[in-house]
Amino acid sequence: MLLDYFLMWKQATFRPHGRATVIRVGRRSEEQSKFWEWMVARELWRRRALSGEEFPDSLSYWTGGGHEVDFVTTEKKLIEVKRGAASPLDFLWFPKSFPKRQLTVINEKFFETPALLGLTMEKFLLSS
Repeated sequence: MLLDYFLMWKQATFRPHGRATVIRVGRRSEEQSKFWEWMVARELWRRRALSGEEFPDSLSYWTGGGHEVDFVTTEKKLIEVKRGAASPLDFLWFPKSFPKRQLTVINEKFFETPALLGLTMEKFLLSS
């Protein structure tokens, strides 16, 4: 599985080409959550850079009413990242806050409603 390639949960080690820097992803949930968000941010940056955007590293987020959305892109796409499995029931607030919009939730399972699209990390990385 592609995701296992990126995330070897038992003390993963990543070495960028040409550097001796080592990044370790521990077993703690908050470390893994930060790493998942980092992977999504890097992929969004990569896609924006390839499309020729002038400032591909300019990423926004939204917060309000006790909720947050991790990424709001210049294309007005809304993306939330959850390391574990998420459910449409976790986002009942979303259609009220953003009528006529769709939230992509990157998590461990697929789901789809008119307002929500749940994708695995693998599907997100392989989508365009």
